[in-house]
Amino acid sequence: VLMLVSGFCLTVSADNQFNDEELEWGHMMGKLSFGAVEGKLYTGSQFTVPVLIENNPGIISIKVAVNYDPAVLELVEAEGVDFAAGENGNGLSFGPTEKAPFYINWVDALATTDNKTNGVLANLTFKVKSRPESGSAALSLTFDADDIFSTEFQPIEFTAADSAVTIEAFLPGDVDGNGKVNMKDQGLLQQYVAGWDVTLGG
Repeated sequence: VLMLVSGFCLTVSADNQFNDEELEWGHMMGKLSFGAVEGKLYTGSQFTVPVLIENNPGIISIKVAVNYDPAVLELVEAEGVDFAAGENGNGLSFGPTEKAPFYINWVDALATTDNKTNGVLANLTFKVKSRPESGSAALSLTFDADDIFSTEFQPIEFTAADSAVTIEAFLPGDVDGNGKVNMKDQGLLQQYVAGWDVTLGG
């Protein structure tokens, strides 16, 4: 009986050790993701979504592709933040905003220490061009492992989380369905109430 109990205890101890190592490795692994988008979105709306970097083990280079459907979303602006100042003043650079995927690039190969900053990597502003049938527009981040490395040019492991934004079917007050609320909507509504033969969108 004692031998069985001892063997059982040894097994549990070994499992716990493995889990601890797994948790420690998970903590060392960096994470890329999108932040929250505030407010409701409709066709014609603009929104800003942050690209976040978390659990950063320390890097001097990173290149990330931002993937989206250009038939649904248009990238209007990309803005770098303090993360990319770097030891030598090297900032973020961006791929063309008119193409998808869109690339966020940063490298400071002359740095003597790894950048371990966490927070917002970049803020991306999109415009909703159309509403997909599903009502949801996907966003994802992908990268080549060779593009994320430390001062010793060793690869640093990262994970990336996908996201999506919900696009509402109708903007209240948008009588003509063009994604905006303006005086044309008021004029069309007046004609409709007066019994005129008008075509309403939305």
